[in-house]
Parts: sequence; C-alpha cells; structure tokens
Amino acid sequence: WPDAAVCAQAVGALAGRLTDEPGLREALDPQGVATALNALSKWPDKAVCAQAVGALAGRLADEPGLRKALNAQEVATALNALSKWPDAAVCAQAVGALAGRLADEPRLREALNAQGVATALNALSKWPDTAVCAQAVVALAGRLADEPGLREALEPQGVLNALNALSKWPDKAVCAQAVGALAGRLTDEPGLRKALNAQGVATALNALSRCLGRPACQTAGLLLAE
Repeated sequence: WPDAAVCAQAVGALAGRLTDEPGLREALDPQGVATALNALSKWPDKAVCAQAVGALAGRLADEPGLRKALNAQEVATALNALSKWPDAAVCAQAVGALAGRLADEPRLREALNAQGVATALNALSKWPDTAVCAQAVVALAGRLADEPGLREALEPQGVLNALNALSKWPDKAVCAQAVGALAGRLTDEPGLRKALNAQGVATALNALSRCLGRPACQTAGLLLAE
C-alpha cells in the first residue's frame, strides 16, 4: 500500500531505524536485505528511505559474502530496488558488484526466470556507461537471443522492459540479436501488440528504432505504428 499515508509513516519510522542502527542492518540475512530494499523502493522520493537504502547498499558493496549468498531472484530484486536511486554513488557501487556476479556466473544467470531476466536488464540499463553492467547485459541478452522459451515466457511488460533496456547498447551485437528476436514476437503475436498501451507502444518503437538494420525490427515497428 505505497499510497496509504499510514503505511508510508510506518515505513519511514522503520527506515529510520535501519539508517540509525548499524546492528539492525547487520542482523539482516541476505533475504532480509533484498526484501527490505524491495519494500523501501516503493517510496523512492522519501529521504529516509533513500538513506536506509544507501546504508543497505553499503553492505552489498562492502561484503562479498553477502552478495554471494543472494540467490538469483534476490539479485534481481536488489538490482530493481537499487535502480530507483541511479544517482546515488553507493547504489551504483552495489549494482556494479551484483552485475559482476551476473557477468561471471553462468549458473546465476540461468537460474533467473523470464521476469527475473527482464527485471535485471531494466535495472542494469540505468547505468549504461558502467562497463560491468554492460557485460552483465550482454550475458543476459545471450539468453534471450538463444532461448525461444525464455522469450515466450515474457509477459507484455517484460517484453517492453527488455526491449527498452537492450536498446541502451545498440552497438552490442548480441543485444541487437535479442531485440530482433523479441521483435519477432511482436510481429507474430497480434495479442501481444494489442496488450501494449500508448506508452508501451512508444517505448517499443523507440527501442526498435535502434536496430532498424534488422528486418524483424522494421516489420514489428510498422505493425506497431498502424
């Protein structure tokens, strides 16, 4: 209930404890850290939530063991939460460290389901100039390019998130391949196209415009523009 004032007040009070009490932060296990970040990210404009997220991000940046203990879903969850504060240096550091795991650990990438892949891509796209984020994106794009079942498992919002994220790296061949493969879904599935609202259509068209050298992107773009 992020829009409920009383919930926001309670979250603010709890976030204050996480900010002010190092012992409380340190007592959180990996799942607890990911869960707390996910909850706090629902209030990205609250200063006390940003402070608590920064403090938790500091743990992720500084503690390799904590990062290593996160499972695939928790990595995606943490990345998604941290991406709400792309200008915070400590969040960027934590994201870079988590991106390093995705870049270096095939099993971790393979453990992500379709939603997890789209979530991770969307989060990493907030740091398009960070090399390790690009490396993680390329590795995840390889899954989308190579695994039809993974692409087909994406819901409309997941397709949009993936397209929008991948379009930040138009010069990476595997990203263009993944975009082309997703464009194939848009071409072949009228129901998928119809499920996109006006903003979604605009987002998809913008992403597809980065790879117009691929016939699949041209065809999908023309169909969306109708």
